[in-house]
Amino acid sequence: MNKRVLLVSLLGFGLACASTSPGDSSVDVDLPAPATASVAAPPVKSPTPLGRFHSAACGSRNYARELDFRPDGTFIAKDLMSPCPLGANCVWSGIMERSGTFAVRDATITLTVTKGGELGGAQPLPQTLTFERGNLVEAIANSTCAYAPPAAP
Repeated sequence: MNKRVLLVSLLGFGLACASTSPGDSSVDVDLPAPATASVAAPPVKSPTPLGRFHSAACGSRNYARELDFRPDGTFIAKDLMSPCPLGANCVWSGIMERSGTFAVRDATITLTVTKGGELGGAQPLPQTLTFERGNLVEAIANSTCAYAPPAAP
């Protein structure tokens, strides 16, 4: 090999190495874009009340109430004001029944009565209930009334 070509080659190599000294941080390198995994977060589901929930007398309501939530978005509310004792003949059953639809948003359940309205002597149904630790909760004045969920099968 020609000495002159070898010297030029070595000088060229030396200059190339000299441009990447530790003090030089501006080296341009084309790297492929990092692979990004497209993982969608699972949607957060609102709790949905299904089945019968029961609340004992509470606050100004001096009788038990049952709320039965159905998968089709409807509910039936029963105010057990003065139920007829088993085996007795009663003119009035003492159970006030209302029905309607419900909607769930976050932990709030909104009730819309479509049948029954406010019946004589029955306390109004709450417009909203909230889910708290597996129970439905109704706000009454300065306190709350809990509705226990259906018993596990």
